[in-house]
Amino acid sequence: MNKRFRIALLVCVSLVLIYLLGLYNRYNIITGIVDRLRGNITIVYYGEPGPYDTELGKVAMENGFCYIRIAGCVVNTPLINGANHYNWIMKDFLKRNHSQTFLDKF
Repeated sequence: MNKRFRIALLVCVSLVLIYLLGLYNRYNIITGIVDRLRGNITIVYYGEPGPYDTELGKVAMENGFCYIRIAGCVVNTPLINGANHYNWIMKDFLKRNHSQTFLDKF
């Protein structure tokens, strides 16, 4: 009984972590690390398209990375968490290779 309880607890904790880290989606912390190692630097965002999305995409391409929208108005918690973790990895890379205030200007 004690062994079954531990296994069930481990499975529950694992599922909660997978959900919170957004590992069900394409953009998450693991794919962020892999894309960073491959040199595929991309900033992702979600929500309604803004009035300056095309301009931001052009500025991003001029600076060596992509800026893409991955979801529209309907988003869920795993998508938000995955995208935030993915962007955290990418922004860390950009801050190290550019100036600390590079993303503030962007």
